[in-house]
Amino acid sequence: MTNNPEQALLFLLMFFLALAGLLVLMVHLECSLTKTAPRPRGLGGRSGRDEAAAPLTVRAGGRVNPGCWVARRPVGYSGHLIPIWEPNMSTDAIVLLKQDHKEILSTFKKFEKAGDNAHKAKADLVNKMIKLLTVHTYIENEVMYTRVRDLLPEVEDDVLESYEEHHAADVLVMELVGMKPTDERFTAKTTVLIENVTHHIEEEQEWFPKVREGLGRSVLQEIGAEMVEAKKNAPRSPAQPSALKKTVDAVIK
Repeated sequence: MTNNPEQALLFLLMFFLALAGLLVLMVHLECSLTKTAPRPRGLGGRSGRDEAAAPLTVRAGGRVNPGCWVARRPVGYSGHLIPIWEPNMSTDAIVLLKQDHKEILSTFKKFEKAGDNAHKAKADLVNKMIKLLTVHTYIENEVMYTRVRDLLPEVEDDVLESYEEHHAADVLVMELVGMKPTDERFTAKTTVLIENVTHHIEEEQEWFPKVREGLGRSVLQEIGAEMVEAKKNAPRSPAQPSALKKTVDAVIK
């Protein structure tokens, strides 16, 4: 060890920087291999807060999959890589659908709280509903329901009823597309859509446990991965051909 205090300090600084980099790399590799990792305390994520309190993602079977600390260099920053918290995304089909449900129900509540004269806000919220429901019903019809119906004959009646509930929602959505928020039946029609979809979500919560028990985690993750891919190309408007086909299929099949 050198007797020069400045050189000694520089040596220690370089040593700790190298050690920190190695630790970040080890955690990142562990995350990549196991998809789970402990969250170190005192390290800020994108928000700069202590990410020890970041939400956990609970995967099928009760396994906690919180995410990973990864090395990133923020845009506009030319210094050393810094550790940033990135939660892992679950591909469990039921978890993904429940996430959709949460966003849909949140949009419903915002519409219900909007004032009678909040025409612009209501129009924006209905447009969001239309997009969310068009995508959501598409991936359920094309992936989730199809796979579940093939693999679990005991829930076929529930699936068939869900198809019909989707069709009823599709009809209301198509009617709302051509309406203005100042139209006499705009709010009433949206309210009926909200009630129907909310009821549909509640019924799904009743038979989803049967699906989880019957299929297990690995199959639900496979279905979820298919849903993620289908969502990339899913229609965002009921006027798109793939959305129209879904509506027609409900009538002729």
